[in-house]
Amino acid sequence: MNKSKNLDHISTENKEIARRVIDLCEIVAKTRSIQCTDFYNPFEVKELSSLINTYDTISFSLIGNEDSESKAILIYPDYMNEVNAADFVSLIRIDKKDYDIAHKDVLGSLLSLGIKREKVGDIIINDEAIYFYIRNEILDYVLLNLEKIKNYGVDLEVIDLETPLARAIDYEEKLVTCASARLDLVLANVYNLSRSDAKNAIEAGLVKINYKVIYKISETLDVGDMVSMRRRGRFIVGDYLGLSKKDKLKLIIKIVK
Repeated sequence: MNKSKNLDHISTENKEIARRVIDLCEIVAKTRSIQCTDFYNPFEVKELSSLINTYDTISFSLIGNEDSESKAILIYPDYMNEVNAADFVSLIRIDKKDYDIAHKDVLGSLLSLGIKREKVGDIIINDEAIYFYIRNEILDYVLLNLEKIKNYGVDLEVIDLETPLARAIDYEEKLVTCASARLDLVLANVYNLSRSDAKNAIEAGLVKINYKVIYKISETLDVGDMVSMRRRGRFIVGDYLGLSKKDKLKLIIKIVK
């Protein structure tokens, strides 16, 4: 299999993980084994899925909830009808009690154990519990070593991987006015940046729209687009409210907490 040819349609920022997936596909094709990737965002999954589809004798399935922000890809020979995803990925539950714990606290505690970000899938928090997906290769280590999140003692429980979970996004709304819905203008208004700082961030590859790195400062944002900026956070374009008295576009921005 020509790896260079296979990577022609893969975006620059995803070529490295694409090479890893090609290696896994080659193992599956040669050994008839089952392999599993780390967790990837929707744009990465889309590109990697198209890559796996170039193999005639290989099938794949995604591990995670339907609306998951990150999923692992299970790769296996196409003659296999049933593959047990729980052999590769686990779902952890922590009783939330009255703890004041946010997504960043859970992720920070896991990363402080020396775990790579791509080994952890979605982190979902509701009123009753904290859930997160994790690769089984680090499961025992996490069960043994994750004793606290913030200053709260926690007990971890492995539950059914197929447990349905709704991912609620917690956000605060902000009204911004811009000359247009250009990426650099909206970014500058949301994060109180100068236009030159917003431009530099975009051209440096620090900004994504719907998980895809965007280098074009004049990219137009649409309602529902999720924008992320490294070291700043994420926001969703909520709605257009028409024009202000000065003919500027009024936007509702949902800043993800």
